[in-house]
Amino acid sequence: MKKFDAQDRLDFLRIVKMLLITSLIVQIVVLSVYYFGEKQVVLAFPMLLGILCTAVALFYSYSLRD
Repeated sequence: MKKFDAQDRLDFLRIVKMLLITSLIVQIVVLSVYYFGEKQVVLAFPMLLGILCTAVALFYSYSLRD
């Protein structure tokens, strides 16, 4: 089994952070379209929960030691 060295770990964390940032941006755009564009207030709550979970994962990934 291959072990991660320090550079592989940094590259992996960088990719995870970029994916989380992209996901957060897409979720915020979709929420704004739901809420302001189509007035779908019912769909806003699950989207807010998804944004909260993504933000927590993003903040946790930035708190990991690089």
